[in-house]
Amino acid sequence: MGRGVIDPPFQLTLFEDNIQWVSMVKYLGLHIDSRLTFKKHIDYLAEKFWGRIHLAISLIGRRSPLSLENKVILYKQILRPVITYGSPVWGAAAATHMKKIQVIQNKILRVMTNAPWYVRNDVIHNDLHMEPISNYITKLSRNVFKSIESHDNPIIKAQTLFTYPHPKTKYAYSSTKWRNPLYPP
Repeated sequence: MGRGVIDPPFQLTLFEDNIQWVSMVKYLGLHIDSRLTFKKHIDYLAEKFWGRIHLAISLIGRRSPLSLENKVILYKQILRPVITYGSPVWGAAAATHMKKIQVIQNKILRVMTNAPWYVRNDVIHNDLHMEPISNYITKLSRNVFKSIESHDNPIIKAQTLFTYPHPKTKYAYSSTKWRNPLYPP
């Protein structure tokens, strides 16, 4: 069987029409593959991000008249959301895929600051008060899960009940690879 091809365990029908099994589906701008690796989605985000950079390079590039503070604000408000779209869903992707997103951030921060090659990426991050992208995604995911727990709509609030129960933790998402477990507010 080829890579990415799904061998359907059974045939699904909807109103007497057969539903075709596919290896990847795009839903609300999120590319979801059958193995939940999110490689295609992260590749798509990278391509989309560099397309946006070509539009904004005159504002954030090396020869831009903007101050560094304004470049950082532009990155955080306009460009970073492009590469973190849907991250509460794909934030637990493999480290190799997450590294692609961090490399994108490293490159654009280096362009924004016009830093020479010998300056370390963590120095640039510290100087700009910018956190690694994995930390940002973790904070973003925690905020989403907190908002689900405290939502007024009972259907949305009940979404945490559909996760696989873990014997030691009340909430399944508290046992992810985050350092501190997430507890409801």
